Amino acid sequence: MLTRTDLRDALDVQGQRFKAEMNELRAEMNALETKLRAEMGALKAELRADLAEHRADLMKWMFIFWAGTVIPLAGLMVALTRVR
Repeated sequence: MLTRTDLRDALDVQGQRFKAEMNELRAEMNALETKLRAEMGALKAELRADLAEHRADLMKWMFIFWAGTVIPLAGLMVALTRVR
């Protein structure tokens, strides 16, 4: 039969094991968090570069669209003012 001292010792051993496993788990979680933050930072930088590139393309096409609209409109206005 186990005595109280034996039970207390067994519980202490289990408690120490539990604490050690928890510390190991926390260390793994911290390492994963660090890795995840690094990967997210790299992804964020890549995304910003892609967005900047697409923004430049969008600005170019907007200019082409507006120039393609304004130039014929201006020509039409000139032609209509000369008719009078």
